[in-house]
Amino acid sequence: IRISISMAYKKTRPANLEKFLSDFIRDNYSEEILKEHIEAIKSLENLRNIALCKPQEISEQSLHLVSEYYFALKVIEPILSSIEGQSFAPTTWYEAESKSVFFSKKT
Repeated sequence: IRISISMAYKKTRPANLEKFLSDFIRDNYSEEILKEHIEAIKSLENLRNIALCKPQEISEQSLHLVSEYYFALKVIEPILSSIEGQSFAPTTWYEAESKSVFFSKKT
């Protein structure tokens, strides 16, 4: 027996993670460390834009992309949150369906 659950995705737009993460690393660590990690930063931005910004079919490959992006975020989360007093830019989520019972405004 196969059961599927359908969920609407939130709208998202491409983000410039490269600029944000590059500035963060340069400001809190060093230019040398940035040079060592610039390719990984570009890969993370590309992975995000592919996994979240392009419409995906329901498939194992789509699930793999989203889970790969999630695990990449979990790896860098302790690094980014280790700088005390650092303020981050808030993100805006738009509802997936305009007639949603639970969310009627952007949050």
